[in-house]
Amino acid sequence: MDLLGMVFADHEPLRQLLAPNAPVKESTLRLKEDNTPPPPAVWGRGRGYIARGRGRCRLGMPPMMGRGAPGRGPPTIAAPPPASKFVSPADPPVRQQRALHSSSASKHAPQPRQQASSRSPPPQSSSSRPARPASQQQPACSQPLKLPKNVQLVFHTTCIITPPKRQWTQFVEIKKQHLLKKIKRPPYPHITLIAPFVAPNSFELAAKVLRQKLQDVQPFKLSFKKFKMFTNPGNSATLYLEPEEGRPGALKQLHEACINILPDPDEARYNFEPHIGVGFWPDAGKAATDSAKYQSQWTPMDYECREVYFLSRSGADTPWEFKHVIPIGPRVFPPMISVGETTAS
Repeated sequence: MDLLGMVFADHEPLRQLLAPNAPVKESTLRLKEDNTPPPPAVWGRGRGYIARGRGRCRLGMPPMMGRGAPGRGPPTIAAPPPASKFVSPADPPVRQQRALHSSSASKHAPQPRQQASSRSPPPQSSSSRPARPASQQQPACSQPLKLPKNVQLVFHTTCIITPPKRQWTQFVEIKKQHLLKKIKRPPYPHITLIAPFVAPNSFELAAKVLRQKLQDVQPFKLSFKKFKMFTNPGNSATLYLEPEEGRPGALKQLHEACINILPDPDEARYNFEPHIGVGFWPDAGKAATDSAKYQSQWTPMDYECREVYFLSRSGADTPWEFKHVIPIGPRVFPPMISVGETTAS
């Protein structure tokens, strides 16, 4: 009965139900008037305890039965507070670990997807992309600007320019009558750029290197109108036709580009005097007389120089064979002389 009396005395609602005429405590009236909620749960200092209001209980245990302090409500259990990364230093280690685990779990939680408006557009195909300006295009892998040092020069190859074959007739008719006796191969008109030249097994690489060098050299016009004569030691002479350039210095520029592909350009550099030789005369006086005769019979001719040729021969008496045709300038035209043709008319 004493226990029921204490519960009855402390539990105001139950007391009013069983004894409606009993006076109401002053604390209960003040609570009804103020309508103030009970104080929130506060973590206590004791290990494993939660205190709410003025009562306490152990975590995971049912509420303790018994009388509270005088004028206090019955003991209650409060829900644990939400996890927070701000942990009081007075909290036990177990609670600190739980709070930290909860904060790290929220950190690694999947983030919401962005809206479709903020997504980057899908990559365009190469066909739909606008072409870059030439100044912004990535340079292609360039070929080396020189041949390797182990490249050797040989006498059965040469690098030349020559008019189209359809314009060879005038040159050949004069030249075949005045060849040196030791030369047995068929004559043909040409301006020698490099001789001796690299071996045929290096033609492929030399053509790639020279093609890159000639990108900055534009085609040019050459005209052949006048006969001239070289006087050799021993009163011999050589007749030749001197080219007239449509662009001054064009032949010199072409010659420099060609010899600069060699490992040692100075070895092939000499006093370059471009000409097309038409014969050798043992007597310079006879050469002068024939020069006047041929000049009167000569029909001036010109052509556009837009190709360089690599030639090789298999023997001293065999004709030269065209092995490579290298265009001059960035544009590529149909070759005037095809690979595989020879100097035999």
